[in-house]
Parts: sequence; C-alpha cells; structure tokens
Amino acid sequence: MTSRVSRPCLERIAASLDERSWRVVRILAEHRFATTNQLARLHQSHHKTAASALRQTARLIRHLQTLSLVHHLERRIGGQRAGSTGLIWYLTEHGFRLLEINAERHTTTHHRNAEPSTRFLTHTLAVMEARVLAEETSQRRGVRLLRVNTEPLCWRSHLGIHGNPEWVKPDLEIVTQVEGYEDHWWLEIDLDTEHPKRLLVKAHAYLRHYQSGIEQNQRGVFPVIVWVTATSDRAGRIADLMAADPRLSEGMFAIACFNNLQTLLAPSPAVRASEGPENQGNPS
Repeated sequence: MTSRVSRPCLERIAASLDERSWRVVRILAEHRFATTNQLARLHQSHHKTAASALRQTARLIRHLQTLSLVHHLERRIGGQRAGSTGLIWYLTEHGFRLLEINAERHTTTHHRNAEPSTRFLTHTLAVMEARVLAEETSQRRGVRLLRVNTEPLCWRSHLGIHGNPEWVKPDLEIVTQVEGYEDHWWLEIDLDTEHPKRLLVKAHAYLRHYQSGIEQNQRGVFPVIVWVTATSDRAGRIADLMAADPRLSEGMFAIACFNNLQTLLAPSPAVRASEGPENQGNPS
C-alpha cells in the first residue's frame, strides 16, 4: 500500500508539474481509466511521430507514478505482448488530492483501487476512445474542439409529466466548430450489450427532453444524439430500430462506428453546404 503523501509534499509536486502532466492528471480524473496508447494520442500534435509521442508519454506517466499520482491495473489491453502501451492507468487518491490543492473540483468519484468489472472497464475505455477520436479530429481536420464534458456534467434533466425529474445521461458531450458552424453532440457508446428495447427507451427519453424545450432555452440548440458502435452490423440494426419508430425524428439521431466517427464530427465542405445554417440538433 502506498504511504500517504503530506500536503506540503503535494504542494511541491503541484508546483513542479508541467502543463502536459497536469493534462494527464485531469483526463484521468474525468474519464477514470485510460491506456498509455490513448494518452499518447492526445499528445500526438506535440511530436513528429506516433512512436515519439508514445515514448514520451510513457516516460511522463512513469514519472507521475513515481510521484504516487497515478497507477495502473494488473490487466492490460492486448495482454502481456502489448507491453507498456496496453497499461490501463487511473488516478490515485493522491492524484485527486493534488487537484483539490490546486483548487480544482472534479465530479468523478474516487474509488478504492479494486479491479473494475470487465464490462465497466470496456465501456469506460470506449468512452475514452471517443474522446481521443474527437481530439484527433481537432488536430488533423481543422475542427475546433470547443468543449468536452464527461458524465455527470453532460447529464440533463427536465420535469416529467408527473412533476418528477426525468434524466438523459449521455456518455459524452462534445461541442465542435467547423467553418463557423458550431455543432453540439451527445454521444451514447453502444457495445452491443443492451437490448433493443432499452435503446428505444433511451431514444424516447431524449425526445421528451427535446420536447420540454429546456435545452434550447438554456443553450440555444439541441445536440445531435450519436450512437457510437463497434461494428457496422450493430450500427445497421440500431438504424433499422430508429427508422421503424415514426415518433423518432430522423434529424435528431445519428449513428456511427468508431472508425467513421471523425467523418461525422468533421463533414466535408460539400456535406456542410447541403445541411444549411440550421442547428443540426433541431428535429424538423
């Protein structure tokens, strides 16, 4: 067990960290888990090659580990053959205390270092992957990434018909800007673990939230809800499910695989021109 680090020691550590180290700490606070590879891709723009980004990121994380700010799970993505690139990192209690000392409050709850379930970890890393893809889009495709919110900051509520709060809980909120157009996205990460009826329940909850008008009144736009899947087969089944329900607006939902999410977030000029200036999240 790691011994407790004193507050004066944490204050010295806080003063010594560079901005990239702080970013890793904040990302782990927001997302709970991330692999070495994912963290390296977030810093790709600072390096000439992906290999260089991976080496430098691995070195940075190891340094944070020696400071008792981060640690990794016993399991790793890709097994032992993946080496350090497959290590799955999380923020330690000392890491969360460091953020508090730096007057930063994160809504991620710190849990004891018990191994998470495979299902929870797979989903959490998939949400992180969507974040990385959004960041890579901003680095390579001329897209400005204005905001990224993780749960629960991206959750919304309105009063239902009986006066009780009704929630929609996307996994990730992303706001992008392309050629002067600002787009709002709520991402639902789908790994083919939920029954189709459950997806319809979620879709109708989003529809009721749209109909409440609270999002449009407070923020001026209603986001596009994007189901992000691992396979085209699952994407097709979700598309068929949505199309079969006449109550669900076609313009309210989008479906993407991880391998084409960046195309959705950064449409070509021709696609953008065909959409017109309307907020894409407003169903007709």
